[in-house]
Amino acid sequence: MSESYEQLLALQEADTAVRQMNHRRDHLPEREELISVETDLSKVEVLTNAIESEKAPHARDQKRIDDEIAALEEKSAKDNKALYSGAITDSKELQNLQKEIDSLAQRNEDLENELLEVMMVLEESDGQLHEVGVKQTELEGRRTELLAAIELAESELDIDIKNEKAGIENIRATLNEEIIARYDKVAAKSGGLAIVTLIDGNTCSGCRYPLPSVEIDGLRRAVDLHPCSHCKRLFVPGA
Repeated sequence: MSESYEQLLALQEADTAVRQMNHRRDHLPEREELISVETDLSKVEVLTNAIESEKAPHARDQKRIDDEIAALEEKSAKDNKALYSGAITDSKELQNLQKEIDSLAQRNEDLENELLEVMMVLEESDGQLHEVGVKQTELEGRRTELLAAIELAESELDIDIKNEKAGIENIRATLNEEIIARYDKVAAKSGGLAIVTLIDGNTCSGCRYPLPSVEIDGLRRAVDLHPCSHCKRLFVPGA
């Protein structure tokens, strides 16, 4: 085999290595996991919003009840002060005042029971938010780890790709323009694989198509690049 054809085989090997490294770069397992983590984070966000939306009216109820209880306590304190101040001497008026105090106390008790129910609902919502928050923190931590791992893997592969491409340029510089042009034309049409060899003595390594014996005989006698009759990729003489 001539030195040019040996270089052509080396070129194909280097180009294949670059394609494989680019494929690994695009399909890092961490990248696939990152997509899953991002999906889970989106679900967590939706769940958090749903819980907070469900919690909101109960929080408003708590504020309303707290405000009403505070107003009742203020009114009750004022009425009790008036009741025991001695300023009111009319028995009927005192009775009415006592009834109002009792009514305020009953209303206060009802509100406190209502408040207890609301607080139980809010406590459950807060528990759910806490659980979701823990999950979100875990996912965000994993996302950070994955992003760092992806960045490192990409950086390492980029260096390897750069070095391989430098070697490719050196190899191409040793080949004549006609061979390079033919190689590039076939590679462009064949997914980057232009140079093939025989497998088991009769099968093209590119298309895996068994070649007829007459074509095999022609390959053995060839002194130039010879296209596969099926996929048109190129056999190197003597390879």
